[in-house]
Amino acid sequence: NMPFNRNISSTSSGAVKDYSTFGNNGTLGNGSAGTAPVWNLSGINGGAFIFDGTNDAINVGAPIIGSNPIFSISAWFKTSDTNRCFIYSEGNSTSDTPHLYITVSEGAVGNVCWVYDGNSEYSNGCTSASGYNDGAWHHAVLVSLNTSHRLLYIDGAVKTEASSSSSVSAITVNQAYIGVLKRINFGDYF
Repeated sequence: NMPFNRNISSTSSGAVKDYSTFGNNGTLGNGSAGTAPVWNLSGINGGAFIFDGTNDAINVGAPIIGSNPIFSISAWFKTSDTNRCFIYSEGNSTSDTPHLYITVSEGAVGNVCWVYDGNSEYSNGCTSASGYNDGAWHHAVLVSLNTSHRLLYIDGAVKTEASSSSSVSAITVNQAYIGVLKRINFGDYF
């Protein structure tokens, strides 16, 4: 639970507070000002971080989901970018799989997608509508009800649902980021 309602500019480890009971405090950028997003008052509820699309990210530290098949990820986002950009990702620093992410413009400009790529299983869903890169605020929520049923809500409505008879196994990840895909390397900044 990182509401971004406070002006945080410190790049110290753990400066971005997680208000949940999990204590996954984040770090702006890689701990340096040059890779830190900038906070301002333009958010939905008092504040937001502006990511430059080049190298800004928030390191959440420990993965939030990891091996838990029941979870939800919620984020407000605003972009006019036509390139693929990542809202949230969990990955492994030594391998390109497994990983989990939510992205804008994956395959089609302005759509919103999620991917859950396990060690040998793959599950994903994308909105059929695009236009979510319209420069307006949108609310995305990915809900995983169990190992085989996931829903993606955009602005309060279910936009994609994935159910399968085969379960996606737990993933083993060791890092989580807001604003970038991070596996072995960084890529596709928000």
